[in-house]
Amino acid sequence: NVEGADIGSVSDDIALRIQEFSKTLPKGYEVNFEGEVAVMKRSFANLGLGLILAVLFAFLIITPLFKSFRQPLIIILAFPLGLIGIVTLMMITGTNLSIQSIMGIIMMVGISVSYGNILIDRINNLIKEGMQKTDAIINGASDRFRPVLMTAATTVFALLPTAIGIGESGGANVPLAIAVIGGTITATLLTLYIIPIFYLMIAKTQHNEN
Repeated sequence: NVEGADIGSVSDDIALRIQEFSKTLPKGYEVNFEGEVAVMKRSFANLGLGLILAVLFAFLIITPLFKSFRQPLIIILAFPLGLIGIVTLMMITGTNLSIQSIMGIIMMVGISVSYGNILIDRINNLIKEGMQKTDAIINGASDRFRPVLMTAATTVFALLPTAIGIGESGGANVPLAIAVIGGTITATLLTLYIIPIFYLMIAKTQHNEN
């Protein structure tokens, strides 16, 4: 019965007890995990591949939209920034890495890319309207500050009951909610500041090349 906890943390606790128990077993005997725990351990590799594919597909999808490789690369950089928040919040809450938490990390790819997409698109539109690049970056970040912040706040507050573990099956989904909340908070705050800086750096590089 793992009610109120995730399978990963329960299996870790059992593994510690098995380690001590195994010392008393006769030679040739061993204790292994089977069932859902064994499936979970095998699934980690597949989820890791899924994370890589999610980042790759996100990059391939937004590249034709911006007709550039540099700007989508800036947007993808928002995802590693989100990982900072995920790792930090998981450490603070004592949450172990599990299938649910990795699923939350994969979800963060789409969330962080959407924030960057909104911001870069606004900056590009301002430049097309004739605004100088530096002014467009400042105004674009300013214009999209409130929409991005409100979207992030909605996501965080919507997942807060799940992160707390409210409900009969809430405990199983706690790692997923914590991963998304941690990633959303840092991806939002850092995206609004880091992406404009990277955009400006690339704009200066293009100017020097020209």
